[in-house]
Amino acid sequence: MKEHRESLQDAVSKLQAFVESDCAKFAALETQAIPSYAPPAPSSSGWLRSSASRAEMFTQAEIDRHNDIIACIRGYKEFIAGLVSWAFETELFFGVKREDVRTFGWVFLTPDL
Repeated sequence: MKEHRESLQDAVSKLQAFVESDCAKFAALETQAIPSYAPPAPSSSGWLRSSASRAEMFTQAEIDRHNDIIACIRGYKEFIAGLVSWAFETELFFGVKREDVRTFGWVFLTPDL
């Protein structure tokens, strides 16, 4: 903050924008990373339909990869949730007012930070 000659509010605003951007990227990548293993929709004419079941449409390796991707994304989500929970349990980030921050969602910063 001092190094970049920014005010406290400017630094917090940049951090908020960074976090929001990364959350949006994570959500977009999550959608892209998890392939759909649903059977294809029937064609509009109705005469060309796939009779293959899910098991016949995908190899076991593809299904295993899909399950690994889902497990990895779940792990990332649990890590983030745990980190946020820990931030409220320790006084490191919000001090003795952590319950107020958790309840009201406001963080009051002092100018000497």
